[in-house]
Amino acid sequence: MAIINDGLSTYHLSTGANRAYQPAKGNFFEFIIDDIPQLLKAGVEAEFAEADDYITNAQEVIRLTVNRASIPHFELADISIRKGNSVVYYAGVPTFSEQTIELDDMIGAQSKAVLEALKARAYDISTDKGGRAIDYKFNANLVEYTSDHVKVRGWKLIGCWIRSLQESDYNKEEDSLRRVSASVRCDRAIPEYY
Repeated sequence: MAIINDGLSTYHLSTGANRAYQPAKGNFFEFIIDDIPQLLKAGVEAEFAEADDYITNAQEVIRLTVNRASIPHFELADISIRKGNSVVYYAGVPTFSEQTIELDDMIGAQSKAVLEALKARAYDISTDKGGRAIDYKFNANLVEYTSDHVKVRGWKLIGCWIRSLQESDYNKEEDSLRRVSASVRCDRAIPEYY
């Protein structure tokens, strides 16, 4: 059998005529929450709320201040059935991993206040009341782009809610940007390819 040398090597990935291959970069993405109506700030009761107790641009605040977002994955549970001295396994139901988003804590943009208000819809610590799923669940999109802003792939995140918040500590010895992280639980994460 003769080996045909067509002039291609691994270098054709970057120098070929169509130059279709390039490294994916982790810093070209957006986390976009679908249609959040105005949010009441955490700790404020609706009957006593004033105009400045509402956040009206929550979607844009999150979209503009997200610094990091984890990629969704799921795991299948297994169902085991004994067959004599052996065990046979079958695929069970999927469980989607908890997502993490990290926002830059921007004074004026109210990034921390937006996350706190979303979390308070599930449970408001100041009133000790839980929320209804229709009020606290939301859908979101995580979209990856090329460096020239062409969509590459993404995920439709369905049935999300804020499970917990963490924030960086105050520290007089550091001159760094404060960050707020949210653990987001989703019912499903559906991949999309463009």
